[in-house]
Amino acid sequence: MEPKLSALVIDDEESARKLLNKLLEETQYFDDIRVAPSVVLANSMLTQFDPDIIFLDIKMPGKDGFAFIHDIPHKKENLK
Repeated sequence: MEPKLSALVIDDEESARKLLNKLLEETQYFDDIRVAPSVVLANSMLTQFDPDIIFLDIKMPGKDGFAFIHDIPHKKENLK
C-alpha cells in the first residue's frame, strides 16, 4: 500500500472548500486534508503543517493566490 498524501485547500469560497475536501476524502489517497479560507491563514498553517500538495484558488480578496505562491518558504520544496 502506498503512503497517503496530505493536502492544503486554499479558497475563499466555503462551498468550493467543502466540495474539494469531500472529493479528496473520497479518493482514499489523502489522510490529512486541511482547509484555509485565506492566504494569510494558509501561510500561518504552513509553519506547522507540511502538505504534499496545495490546491489554491487564484482570485481571492486581499492577498490572492499569486501572492501566496511568492510567500511559500523555500523549505517547502516537496510541494507540487
